Amino acid sequence: MKNIKSIIVLAVLAMALLLQGCSSDTTLEKYKLTIGINGSGTGTVTPNGGTYEYGEKVKVTAEAADGSTFKGWQGAGYDGNTNPTITVIMDSDVTLTAVFEEVVGGNTGGSIEPKTLYDFEDGVDGWNVKADWADSEVTPQVSTDWSAEGSQSLAANVTFDGSQYQLIIYPYPALDLSSYSTLSVTVKSTVSGAYSKLYVKDGTNWEYYSVNAEGAVSDEETTFTIDLSDYDYSDNIREIGIEFMSLPEDNSTGTLYIDNIIGE
Repeated sequence: MKNIKSIIVLAVLAMALLLQGCSSDTTLEKYKLTIGINGSGTGTVTPNGGTYEYGEKVKVTAEAADGSTFKGWQGAGYDGNTNPTITVIMDSDVTLTAVFEEVVGGNTGGSIEPKTLYDFEDGVDGWNVKADWADSEVTPQVSTDWSAEGSQSLAANVTFDGSQYQLIIYPYPALDLSSYSTLSVTVKSTVSGAYSKLYVKDGTNWEYYSVNAEGAVSDEETTFTIDLSDYDYSDNIREIGIEFMSLPEDNSTGTLYIDNIIGE
């Protein structure tokens, strides 16, 4: 009988120890969710962070403010994910960044004011000069010799050796011009008889697009305007360029100018 009691006591103790072990095992680790915001635009993320138990599923939602658009997530394996709402499984500390971009033209309520995209008053950063669509040794410069508006323009001092020249910028983040029906640029050249064209390319298929935005250019300023109203990719502009063609071939030198690139 005494042995039976001892066995029962031992069994109870073993069960208690087992339950204690199970209890400690079910104490879940907690992990931190850290939220950041980046980009040229503004917005909010809900929740904006917190501490969660292991395995907990957290629904995270990004919402752009007026004049901005949500472009995607960065971090925690969500790079490039453009869904504004994602579900994060908390199996480790997680850091997420929501990227918001400014929408050129801002809030679309009411009439849209013209937007000067590039006026070169702050420099020519990001611009390139190409010769026959290949990299060239020509470096774009800020010039005060002429401007369509303000006091400065972009100037490319080139040799007229038969090459066609392109002045190009690759906006990053992409420009959203969907609020506008036109894009214009004012150009000038120190030689007469040249021909110029304004074009854009989208970030979807990089197709060249230019409609009614070309003509002769001389030492008198000329403005060319692209019609964007029927352009399906105006919300994703990744290249803006101005071509200069029909230039002299006598190895003389001269200057090509551009200024005042405006969306309206």
